[in-house]
Amino acid sequence: MPESAGDSEWIDLTHSYGSEMAHWPTAKPFELHAWTGQTPMGQYLAANDLEFSEHCGTHVDAPCHVFPDGRGVHELRLDELMGHGAVLDMSEQTRANRNHAISSDDILSWEARHGQIPEGAIVLFSTGLAAAWPDAAAFLGTAELGEDAVRQMTFPGLAGEAATWLVQHRRPKAVGIDVPSIDPAQSLQGPQSLAAHHAILGADIPVFENVANLSLLPPHGAWIVGLPMKVLGGTASPLRIIARVGN
Repeated sequence: MPESAGDSEWIDLTHSYGSEMAHWPTAKPFELHAWTGQTPMGQYLAANDLEFSEHCGTHVDAPCHVFPDGRGVHELRLDELMGHGAVLDMSEQTRANRNHAISSDDILSWEARHGQIPEGAIVLFSTGLAAAWPDAAAFLGTAELGEDAVRQMTFPGLAGEAATWLVQHRRPKAVGIDVPSIDPAQSLQGPQSLAAHHAILGADIPVFENVANLSLLPPHGAWIVGLPMKVLGGTASPLRIIARVGN
């Protein structure tokens, strides 16, 4: 929910982590192992252990996710994790086709209505599917687990040509989306598998996935801050991403 701060408000764009959240069918699910006890002085103490895939929940992909020589999460700079947000609403396309591959024409059509994406923006694609979180069947298209379930997933994403066009012509700081992958689910099995990942991470630009509440943001004007855990050598990390709207 938005939190007021004077003439502006902060909006949380992060899904909560929990055992019931949707996750990639082959990923280790989130587990919280609770521990409570007492200190030697008899005081109550709670300290939990967490286990989960680094690509679960709202997270950032670092370039080393798909490139062996790419930067790890700990090498991402603060200046590329915060900035002007351009929020592109693609929910109409998703309602018409859940597997829609967002094209450069879709981006240009959005710009014709809302103005050009400025260079150095954090570009976020809102497909509307975040409203289905944490229901795996509704969000991912399947509640099944394992390799076979990957082929059953249905959700939109960026076509490879759109990702390439965006990187070359708008030069964003970061690119994000409200579904589990920047690539459409149905493209992950074909010859263009991970094309959007390769185009964006190959340009040394971080990718945000499973972003929440993008429908609450304006097309332009929000200030985005996305801070990951500083995991040495991490290919991804949980991301606490927020937006400030207003003055």
